[in-house]
Amino acid sequence: MGDGVRRLSAFPRGELIEEPLFTARISELGLLERLGPPTQASEPMAEDPCFYWDLVWPCGLVMGIELHQLDERLAVRLGGDEIGHARRHLAVELSEVELLRDTDPARYRELVGDPAPAAWEVWSDDGRGRPTRLHAGLTSADAHCLIEELSRSGQRTRYWARCTEPASE
Repeated sequence: MGDGVRRLSAFPRGELIEEPLFTARISELGLLERLGPPTQASEPMAEDPCFYWDLVWPCGLVMGIELHQLDERLAVRLGGDEIGHARRHLAVELSEVELLRDTDPARYRELVGDPAPAAWEVWSDDGRGRPTRLHAGLTSADAHCLIEELSRSGQRTRYWARCTEPASE
């Protein structure tokens, strides 16, 4: 799996919201190629066999992943409103994505509170002194995580994050 991701030996209760914040369809093979063998698996002959991954990314993002094997349905549990951040780390093609904040906004607010503002951008110096926007619509945590990842690439490029919303008073 690489990327400095740590596998947890058990579901990180107390760190994750117990309900999935998003679900999607995904290729089982694609997920296994990306994440490696699951942390745990249900009984193979279960009515709804599942694979489970409990992971901590280097930036501190904790993710509980459940893959329902028969219909290749993915359910992702997070510690807060970091859906875009989680999807970027997964780095696999998802289809039929359903976000809890869209399907049940009241339940989402009850579990997470107000959504984290996706008002951050990541910029770089193009090498000639001109700033270039690389990514937009990120949360603060995702923007700073992305900068750390880009900075480890070995290039001598300067990266920075910028919030596009004025600071609240």
